[in-house]
Amino acid sequence: MLLRFLSGWTTLIAVAAPTFAALSPVEEKIVAAVRAQSGNFARDLEQAVQIDSATENLAGIRKIADVFNTQLAALGLVTKFIESPAPNGRTGHLVAEHRGTKGQRLLLIGHLDTVLPGGNFRRAGDQAFGSGTSDIKGGDLVIIYALRALLTSVPWLTPRSSL
Repeated sequence: MLLRFLSGWTTLIAVAAPTFAALSPVEEKIVAAVRAQSGNFARDLEQAVQIDSATENLAGIRKIADVFNTQLAALGLVTKFIESPAPNGRTGHLVAEHRGTKGQRLLLIGHLDTVLPGGNFRRAGDQAFGSGTSDIKGGDLVIIYALRALLTSVPWLTPRSSL
């Protein structure tokens, strides 16, 4: 389902947008960046789903945070993991920040834990199944992929500062 969602996202950008107006050169670059990376989405989703990050599995949640941290840091975002207070039985939060020089602030948020243990990823055509495919590992990856498309397509979005 999520693979279909990502494919639909690409189609929406590439096909529906031109019905309203011609795409600008920057928008054309964003569409090209989305298309260029879409072939890796299933691989990244499988890697994430294979990690057991059920709510009670604090080590697994930290492991998925490390995977997403690596991808966000590769985009030039400054990341940090904020530990939760020990008594609450929760792990913490991965925060990534980009401080550009223009534009409005944007908050993209997801969570790291899943209801069910991971490790049972499978595909059937353009559908993907497994714990976290659509809630939330797939959604977190959509955020990362969208950021990657923007940061590689829009020159003034180059990250430059720290938390």
